[in-house]
Amino acid sequence: WYRQGVNVNDVLADNIFHIGRCSSDGNLTRDANGEILVTPGVDNPAGPRCFIRQQGGDGEEACLESVSNSTHALGFVRSRKKCRGDWKRTFFFGDDKYAPRSTIHLMIPRGKRQRLEEENGEGHKVESHICFAVLSNEFSGAGGDVDFDEEKSQDTTDPFESAAAVKGTLQDHDGNRIITTPCIQKDKVIEWLFVPILAPINEVDEERDWNRGEREGSTEIDNDD
Repeated sequence: WYRQGVNVNDVLADNIFHIGRCSSDGNLTRDANGEILVTPGVDNPAGPRCFIRQQGGDGEEACLESVSNSTHALGFVRSRKKCRGDWKRTFFFGDDKYAPRSTIHLMIPRGKRQRLEEENGEGHKVESHICFAVLSNEFSGAGGDVDFDEEKSQDTTDPFESAAAVKGTLQDHDGNRIITTPCIQKDKVIEWLFVPILAPINEVDEERDWNRGEREGSTEIDNDD
């Protein structure tokens, strides 16, 4: 089914995500098995970085971002209305070089990594690439439905312990938060298939308009925070 695509009317609106706009350094293609193949860029060997836009039930779109904590630049994944080109909202796709194949990951800017390592003392290491993972029940409560202070939780939770080992499908982790974790934890990162959404002609035209830059947003990167 993932090879042929799914009808837009058969998918809950909140479960529809679009990739783009993307930077032009390198190239991304989708193979017949639903994986993203990465062609490295000249300036960025990890390939293009892209917005990932979530389509809401009201027709509005929002961009995914990682809310980074103060010690490891890791955090919870959420969607925000405005697409702003900082490092926490522009995603790369794994090719087994910087992150495992079929993963979605972020690259923490070198200056931010160095600053965090200096602030937290000798021996503190911040990994450069962080991938999507699932918050374990130990930290989220059974089913992930426990109320908690998100900002406080990020600062006190060990990022190497908070992610669950991913087995089976995401349905097996229903209700648990999506988070970021160091990509070197290969047994804890999520592998993704990318499925075409079959939409009416007028909706396809609107998508092309967005990618031509007729809506607000830029993939130029602001690395200050």
